[in-house]
Amino acid sequence: MSFEFPDIRPWLATRHCRILSYASFVPPRQATNQEMIERHGLKVMAPIVKRTLGVESRHVADPGMSDSDMLAIAAKECLARAGIGVDDLSKLVVNKFLGDRLLPPTASILQRKLGASLAFQCMDIDGGSNGFLQALEMAAKCVNAGDDHVLIASGGVCHDLVDHTDPRTAFLFGDGAAAILIGPADDRHVLASYGFSNHAFIELQAGVRFMDLVSIPFDAPDAEVRARNLYSMGNWKDAQEFILQAARTTVDRILQAAGIGFADVDRFLVSESVGPLRDAIVSHLGIPPEKTLSLFATHANTMSASLPLLHCATESRHPSPPGSLTLFLSFGEGISGGGLLYKH
Repeated sequence: MSFEFPDIRPWLATRHCRILSYASFVPPRQATNQEMIERHGLKVMAPIVKRTLGVESRHVADPGMSDSDMLAIAAKECLARAGIGVDDLSKLVVNKFLGDRLLPPTASILQRKLGASLAFQCMDIDGGSNGFLQALEMAAKCVNAGDDHVLIASGGVCHDLVDHTDPRTAFLFGDGAAAILIGPADDRHVLASYGFSNHAFIELQAGVRFMDLVSIPFDAPDAEVRARNLYSMGNWKDAQEFILQAARTTVDRILQAAGIGFADVDRFLVSESVGPLRDAIVSHLGIPPEKTLSLFATHANTMSASLPLLHCATESRHPSPPGSLTLFLSFGEGISGGGLLYKH
């Protein structure tokens, strides 16, 4: 099945926005590949896991820590850095895998934990690994439409929600959260954005159907294992050709819309689902090593937290000077993805 990509639409905002603040949180406890092999009796060697997936360890939340607990830590620090109170927010957007519960939205639970006294709008945007980019684009458009401050909180618990007896998923996920505050600006900072979805690979990376989950007999011998098998993953190489084509198309159209060249971009942040796939994207696009960063070896796949964690890490280590350009790129479940070009 062949697909064409949609044309890029010009960014026509008349009320501009910018990133006002950011913060992240990862649990202090880390689990190495060898530790997981021994704990779950897996028939694989740690160096093989590192070579095939690109991960050595991952941060793991303590038992009982919820998505909203982790998101609250990052969100409180983000607001404090900006000198903004929770009741100064116009919207609160959460990206997560499952969240605290199906309903109400995890964003509403986070609103409570932030101590809000104002009934401003809260919502969840579930897009898997691509969720943060969708929320960032929406936040920018909300500011253009009149909102003042939009807080995006992404991530949560992923590691404990997969089957640890299946090597394809057991080592792949880690826990983490990040928060980004968007607010009005005098100058233009979002220069262009682009997104796509291709349903041909919809089963490649997929969460469990809830009807299948509730039908599990709780007295079955394998009930706990089946209940934790909340995410399935096929061979990502089946979609590699399309993803590389999508990455090239996304970058080319964003640069064309912004009227700049590839060499003008100072930093490329690429979401990290599997280490070798992320490396293939970087190589295919010709991104210089000094212009990008990977956290995958020590953080694994944190789903919607991947991109904002990368942003927090790069800005903490080497703050972007005014006028420099960052290109956010995301490819995740759906397959959905895209990019956003940001001017600091």
